[in-house]
Amino acid sequence: MLETTKGINEFTPPELTPAEIDEILESHALCKGKNSEVLVIFKTEPYIDSFYVHFGNGEEMQAGGVRRRTPYEIIRFTFHPDYVWNPKQEELFLKKCRDNEYCGFDYGVMDEIFNHYSKENPTWHLQRYFTKSMLLLDHIYHCMKQNTVKEMLYKAGLFELAVGAELIDEVNLLATKPSDLYDGISIRSLRALNCADGAVLLSKGNYREMLKKLQSKFPVMFTENLNDAQCRYLQRLIDGNLTLPEIGRLYMARKNHLQNIWCRSQYEIFIQREQNISDIEALNKLDPIYADFIHKSGGLQGMSNSKVNQLVFYLLRNRDEYNRRIRVANRKRNYDWQERDHGYIIRFPQTIHDYCREAIYMSNCLMTYIEAMTHNDTTILFMRRPEDFTVPYITIEIYHNTLMQAYHRFNEECTDEEQLWIGEYCKRHDIAIAENPFDIL
Repeated sequence: MLETTKGINEFTPPELTPAEIDEILESHALCKGKNSEVLVIFKTEPYIDSFYVHFGNGEEMQAGGVRRRTPYEIIRFTFHPDYVWNPKQEELFLKKCRDNEYCGFDYGVMDEIFNHYSKENPTWHLQRYFTKSMLLLDHIYHCMKQNTVKEMLYKAGLFELAVGAELIDEVNLLATKPSDLYDGISIRSLRALNCADGAVLLSKGNYREMLKKLQSKFPVMFTENLNDAQCRYLQRLIDGNLTLPEIGRLYMARKNHLQNIWCRSQYEIFIQREQNISDIEALNKLDPIYADFIHKSGGLQGMSNSKVNQLVFYLLRNRDEYNRRIRVANRKRNYDWQERDHGYIIRFPQTIHDYCREAIYMSNCLMTYIEAMTHNDTTILFMRRPEDFTVPYITIEIYHNTLMQAYHRFNEECTDEEQLWIGEYCKRHDIAIAENPFDIL
């Protein structure tokens, strides 16, 4: 069985006196360098013995005027087939050494270890891991420990999955091969997913279930190694609750674009662009007025336009909430202000789409009034012609029961006839009129 707990260690590292430890550190070149954290490997055969050393900022003066850095943390890590660390020690090795990019070490010693142990133990299938040298020690430790998930994955060449093995939600203790660990996902697919984000993707049952279906329906997805960005995007598609065909189709459409993305910031830029494209498509479908405005704003490049961002915020991200706010606000207004029996139609905005459509078509500053309108700080009225009531005509603002402004599209002034009609409308509803409600200042 995997991860079985060994009994009492059959080997105990020989005790070292403080003087012996000092002698080891003083004789090691790494301790004289600039790294504040180092792994001092002072024995490589017949077993590996080392100290993780974290130096403080202080120094002490030795005899002869020699300055020596003061270590304030020393942890011993011994690698021996009959010696297993406790869980705390294993956790410390991962944190302090394997996953610590600031921990210095001797590349030459790592070469010695690789050459010796790969020759002595060919079934371990050791790799040099030139960009992540500490993995060599983790690999050796789990091969010495035996019967671990990591041993199985390291030996299979799935080192990134071995590093992320702690993430697996459920471990099949009866597994005899990597495929058993991941609910039957083929070794070919596992090799394709052998990256940091691939390990994350394989860590949960719902992801594994979808991956099994994908490898069956879209085997071409796993003929080449996926990078972190591709795995991250695949996870995003699965999280989006898309159907199997949708996931396969969308991933294959973006696969090549993601292939050259090598860092998280590039991926975030890619995802933002994907989101922008999706938002534009959604707004274009919502109304031709939005489609025309976005086209004139430069399409995808126009996403930096503040009004386009406002449309996304109000219509795509928070539409239901603002529909509710408008309904609540309208209940507090004077319903009689709406009319249709005197030559024009006057009404309140009914939905956030209704309001934004008016604002974009009229090409004025109406978008900036949304919060004031939904909080009843002011009242916006739409004035429409009966023969063309779906097309915005004049927008009216009434503030504290006073007509403040009334303008056509592009803030063009109302005709004398229209001003007279609006004045009569205000009289019918006891609405005061500001000094110059029809003049553009």
